[in-house]
Amino acid sequence: MPYDANADLPDAAKDALPPRAETIWREAFNSAAEQYGEGDEGRLTAVAWSAVRRAGYGRAPDGRWMPRSELERITYKPTQRMSQNAARALEVRATKPPSQRGMTSVGLARARDLANGRPLSFSTVQRMYSYLKRHEVDKQGATWGEQGKGWQAWQGWGGDAALRWSASILREALGDAG
Repeated sequence: MPYDANADLPDAAKDALPPRAETIWREAFNSAAEQYGEGDEGRLTAVAWSAVRRAGYGRAPDGRWMPRSELERITYKPTQRMSQNAARALEVRATKPPSQRGMTSVGLARARDLANGRPLSFSTVQRMYSYLKRHEVDKQGATWGEQGKGWQAWQGWGGDAALRWSASILREALGDAG
């Protein structure tokens, strides 16, 4: 069941993809059909969507696919829990002596953005996920229970709620978290 033209594609592809991505989808589907045979349409469809992602397209929150560079124009509102975590981190940090204050200048800026509920760009969501995945180990630190530097930084970036939130955005847009 190879597709001869983009107009022949399934509605799910036609409705969501821009013309260039439709061509990528069709060519990948047809190539997979030649390689694997036409019997497993689910597999062929998965190959086609994967090719679109590899070609630099991502999925916007409304379901449309667009070049990843255009995803940057979309903003994401932090959850209330993320805002609360960041606000609490800033409060705790303010009560600590300077030697026990966590967060870099970037972390402080992020905490303030989150505490104030400011919308975040797609690249900021990516950085947030990257930071939180790298620093998840900080939750094992000796001063975690005392709301030490690691705790302050983790919560300043939105904490566990932000890790789940950013991972879900990246999974939706890119097909993976990161």
